[in-house]
Amino acid sequence: MRDGASPRIEENQIWANTLCGIETVDSGTHPLVRANRIHDGHGAGIGVHGGASPQIEKNEIWANTHAGIQVSGPQSDPYVRANRIYNGASCGILVASAAKPRVEENSVWANADAGVHVSGLGTDPLMKANRVQGGWGCGIHVCDGASPRIEENEVWGNAENGIVIGSRGTQPFVSSNKIHDEHKIGVLVYDGASPRIEKNEVWANNSFGIEIADAGTVPSVRANRVHDGHGAGIFVREAASPRIEENEIWANGMEGIRIWGARTSPVITGNTVRDGLDDGIYVGYGASPTIASNTITGNAREAISVGEDADPKIGRNVVSH
Repeated sequence: MRDGASPRIEENQIWANTLCGIETVDSGTHPLVRANRIHDGHGAGIGVHGGASPQIEKNEIWANTHAGIQVSGPQSDPYVRANRIYNGASCGILVASAAKPRVEENSVWANADAGVHVSGLGTDPLMKANRVQGGWGCGIHVCDGASPRIEENEVWGNAENGIVIGSRGTQPFVSSNKIHDEHKIGVLVYDGASPRIEKNEVWANNSFGIEIADAGTVPSVRANRVHDGHGAGIFVREAASPRIEENEIWANGMEGIRIWGARTSPVITGNTVRDGLDDGIYVGYGASPTIASNTITGNAREAISVGEDADPKIGRNVVSH
């Protein structure tokens, strides 16, 4: 569909195509694509390009070679809602090249790559209330300067990390999500990314709840609840400099907050770190954080432990066993 066409495409079965199952192209092209079954194709299940704005809802999309739904290009702004996307050989949903879709209430599972992949400068979709689970890659991957809003999603049970945010200029807003039972890390931020990570609940992940790594990586991590993980609640390393404030961190298998490495200089303030199985906060290997105005209580080892060559600034914390 192209050149401004606006048909209704409903309740069809489309399979084993050489290219896209359904493709919409060009500004002004806004069909309704609803309740179709699209599977086993050699391209994407549904492709949206060149400024098209279809409404894509309640389709079942599976076992395609490329992304289940692929949206790319400036002014491409479809509404993608309540689709079921699974068992693909690539990612479930791909948004790239300055596209701006609304992606809401979809179920995405068991895809070979990321459940949702968002990349490219100017790519800023709204991704809200989706369920992303059980994939062979990470749940949601944001990179290369993209700035989506990622809100109220549930991400769990993926073979890699839950939400991964990487590369300079990548600035998503990640709020009010539930991220749990990942095989690795709940939220990973690295390579100079600077997201805002606020009011999420992160629990029962096999590694760290939130990991922040690399020089130039400066996220704001605020008012999250991070608990019952097998690793540290929050791990900051390799010269990262986040601001970590007003989080509640409890009952993790390692430190509540771990800070490692020369030039690693986060500000840690206003957090409650409690009831963990290791130190409340550990600082080591040359790190130089500011740790102030936190409440640290009930942890199995030290409230604040300072290790090899570390140089923290510590003040005005409330500490008890």
